[in-house]
Amino acid sequence: MEPLRTIQIFQRPPSPRTFLAGEVIFRSGEPGELMYGIIEGQVEMLVNGKVIETIKAGDVFGQAVIIQPKHTRA
Repeated sequence: MEPLRTIQIFQRPPSPRTFLAGEVIFRSGEPGELMYGIIEGQVEMLVNGKVIETIKAGDVFGQAVIIQPKHTRA
């Protein structure tokens, strides 16, 4: 699926956000209500300071917060 189409499926009103390289999007344990989709670039997911996954354009992440009973980040 094309990256933009992936994002459109999950967006409410379009409200794209831009993050700078090295900027933290969210941390484990934080409350949340949004999942994210990548239109361009990539996101590194870190656990204990180590990269465990690199998420690329067209992918989504953070979706678990939507189904967590307390809506906290895993």
